[in-house]
Amino acid sequence: MRFNINKKYAISLGSIISFFLALSPVLDPYVIAEIGSGFTIRVNDIIVIMLGGLAFIKKRKIFDSYYGFLIYWCLGMACLTLLGLLGTSGTSASIAYKNVFIWTIYAFLVMYMWRFGNRERFFVWAERIALLCGVLVLLQFLFGNLGISVWDGKIPGLSLSKYDGWSGYIDHNTGDIRPCGIFQEASYVGIYLLIVYAYSLKNNRVIKALIYALVMILTTSMVAILGCALVTIYILLCTDKYVVSKKTKRKIFAILGVGMVIAIYLINSNEYVQTIWSYVSRRIFSFSSDLRGSRMGSTKWRLLGNISLFENYNLWQKLVGLGTQQYARYFAVVNYSNNFVNVILNYGLVGLGLFIGAIIKLARAISKNNLVYLLITLIIFLTDQQWYNWFFFYLLTACILQDGCSSLEAV
Repeated sequence: MRFNINKKYAISLGSIISFFLALSPVLDPYVIAEIGSGFTIRVNDIIVIMLGGLAFIKKRKIFDSYYGFLIYWCLGMACLTLLGLLGTSGTSASIAYKNVFIWTIYAFLVMYMWRFGNRERFFVWAERIALLCGVLVLLQFLFGNLGISVWDGKIPGLSLSKYDGWSGYIDHNTGDIRPCGIFQEASYVGIYLLIVYAYSLKNNRVIKALIYALVMILTTSMVAILGCALVTIYILLCTDKYVVSKKTKRKIFAILGVGMVIAIYLINSNEYVQTIWSYVSRRIFSFSSDLRGSRMGSTKWRLLGNISLFENYNLWQKLVGLGTQQYARYFAVVNYSNNFVNVILNYGLVGLGLFIGAIIKLARAISKNNLVYLLITLIIFLTDQQWYNWFFFYLLTACILQDGCSSLEAV
């Protein structure tokens, strides 16, 4: 079965899957239909069922232990949910197991997609999408500061769910220009671009990496800026010549030196650059005070979230949690914390141990060349709630995807 008439233009299943894995974070917020208050059909749901189903039909192995680690984690969540729900009122078993069931189906489908995906093609598409986003970020920043209207990045004709909003490139609270490109908010630009930034550095494409770094700075996203700094430090200090050449490292050091001189000059002479520096420096230098303060600001939400609720758990709950997506319902609070906090609140200390164990196993399974992507994944897991959605799968794809058989076979 082929998708074309002319063999020259054959499109393999792996090519389509690789393209979708790169595009999926862009499509993540868009929906086709909402049924009641608890069931939403997203654009990505239809695509993953089609592509994952085709990959399953073409399967050569029922289960792949390398790509199937998420299924083991789903089984662990199901067991801990069963234990956490025992004797705890104010929770919902139906909601808990609905989520675990959906995540497990997704884990199976993504496992088959990973088996047929192609790493090189995934990054080719990710770079193209990142460059498109980068151009729009530059336009949003420039036109936004000039007071000229420009596309806010939302795809025409597609709808968001009633629980989602589109931030746009102007902060609704402060009026600051925070370009979001083709993503829902500025921080999502950073999550996406951190992967291609690391990929560019690893492949000695310093100019492209510099462009991505500039785009991330313009978003003023702290996750993007601090992530960019940590990835750069890791590339310079923790990789050997087989991952990043010494020549590339020398280029990076030279660009950093020149960049610092130019930045200091612009900060002292350009109003727009002063505005960006004022905003970023204020957030960096208020980091520790935000954590110590009583107000639940952005920094505190990202790093600590609702971790204080753990003190209210009894011994059993501290061990196994309350069940999947249940702590917010139990305490009647907003369900927002980073992945590690969410895990310990929903699955207790046992769940946290399993989660850390899964990350360690992943680190041992992937090649040394790809550890920088795991570093990025950990940065996001520690600062944001990306859990079994398409940013979650996008990050893991960069870590583990290999060059599959699909690069040689057309469907």
